[in-house]
Amino acid sequence: MVTVAAKELLKSFYGTRPTRAYFDGCSNGGRMGLIEATRYPKDYDGIIAGDPTVSQLQVLALLKGAKAFLNPADARIPVAMLPVIDAAYTASCDAVDGMKDGLVQNTARCSFDPQTLVCAGGNAANCLTQDQAIGLKNYLTPLTDEKGNVVVRAFSGSDLSEGNIQTYALGPNAPIDPNAAEPWGTLQPARGWALGDTFLKYVVERDPAFNTQDFEVAVNGVVARDDLKLYASRTQNGTADDPNDYKDFLKGGRKLIIYHGLGDKALSPYVTMKLYAGLANEMGGYDRLQQSARLFIAPGMQHCGGGHGPNSFDTLTALENWVENGMAPDSLLATHFVNNNRALPADRTMPLCVFPTEATYKGTGNVNDAASWTCAPNERMLEVGTEGIQAGVGSEDR
Repeated sequence: MVTVAAKELLKSFYGTRPTRAYFDGCSNGGRMGLIEATRYPKDYDGIIAGDPTVSQLQVLALLKGAKAFLNPADARIPVAMLPVIDAAYTASCDAVDGMKDGLVQNTARCSFDPQTLVCAGGNAANCLTQDQAIGLKNYLTPLTDEKGNVVVRAFSGSDLSEGNIQTYALGPNAPIDPNAAEPWGTLQPARGWALGDTFLKYVVERDPAFNTQDFEVAVNGVVARDDLKLYASRTQNGTADDPNDYKDFLKGGRKLIIYHGLGDKALSPYVTMKLYAGLANEMGGYDRLQQSARLFIAPGMQHCGGGHGPNSFDTLTALENWVENGMAPDSLLATHFVNNNRALPADRTMPLCVFPTEATYKGTGNVNDAASWTCAPNERMLEVGTEGIQAGVGSEDR
């Protein structure tokens, strides 16, 4: 309704409606873009949906991510350990894509085990305690029902040294009482807890006095059947996870660009990949889907930006060229600036390839220069290893 009203206001002021309309949003804004595509396919000629909330169940996954570090009581990982964990993860995964450059192209192929960081005593500067390792393992497992069916895929294990995991899962402060209705008391909680707690109170349970601890989400991600049923029934109108709902938009000549940071710790990129795989299935394969919709995965990017990977790129020009000139984007040039500050020099560029293509190092040249990489078609982003399996990535992607 707002879009329709805006077009009418433009007509009344300028005497004509706009000839083109584009939508660009990230996170919840990305969800809004997907909702537009599924429910109001004629509103926009092109839509950009970044790091989208594909399903409102992802808010429950955020809550589960925070609970993973509440129990056992000593499960919370000190912030000082995050760079150690990230370094171990990178060391075990970096070469999987064929180039050791500090950037993991496809985290689903990794096989990092937090248990390898547990050492005798568990209190050295470079060690995890057993409880902390369990907490991290639980964090990297999906949300499931009581039968073990994956409800929401887990986060990737990459980029744990960045701020997202502290913001959304660990919190800026240690909890006062992990079992209390408000574990952090009056202190600022982990954002994943805050979002999940508020959502349960006001959207799902519709009771501001509801104790979120009574909603049965185990630290390992298992959700009680009745609670899951209630949650799904009261949030389904805010989801955009049914590939069948996109047919009118995709077959109407309109264009959709989706992107997602592989290190996102607010909304899992594996969920977005699942949606895109479903769209490919509906449209008759990735080649046909890419005539109307393209997904770009950004290695090392956090939620809607930031992270140690190239995370600044222009989707709007790409969308405009696609809609108005028929020039589909085969890649997006992404840039990383020193300290993620655009006022400082760029220290890395990288092409973001159309999923399921993984960027390939050409064999010569500076690895930090996009010119040394190619998006020659391959399907390596569909390959799944231990991490992908543990995170709930399934065969439907392939």
